[in-house]
Amino acid sequence: MSSSTHDNTSSRDYDTIMKLDPSTQKALDTIRDVAEASARIRDLVRAVRQSGAIDEVSTAVQEAVVAARDGTKEINEIAKALKDTAAQVEETAIAAREIGQAMRHLTQHINRSAIKTMKHRSGRVRQAPTKEKSKKRARDKVPH
Repeated sequence: MSSSTHDNTSSRDYDTIMKLDPSTQKALDTIRDVAEASARIRDLVRAVRQSGAIDEVSTAVQEAVVAARDGTKEINEIAKALKDTAAQVEETAIAAREIGQAMRHLTQHINRSAIKTMKHRSGRVRQAPTKEKSKKRARDKVPH
């Protein structure tokens, strides 16, 4: 009797489901689809976890992050070194320019002093001796 009761109950339930509103029927179908998809996803996650792929992927990601961090540190160090080098080159260029200006002023000062000294000694500016005059003087000094 219990089997006939069970058959009547499930038959009634099936008839009730078949007589449901179409939107209710659609909701029930969606719930069944979600339950099946959830079961498939659980099986997939279990298989991936058991295969060790998650550990391998997380290790690979960690290694990539460490390599990127190290690369970034090196790039920053190189950039700082280049910045320091550029500053040193600029300082050297400024110092060279200042030395050049000082040399130009010193040369002008020496030139003016030399002209004043020569004027003072002879009362006029003398011309610098040429090679010919120097050779002639050297010949004249040699005893014959």
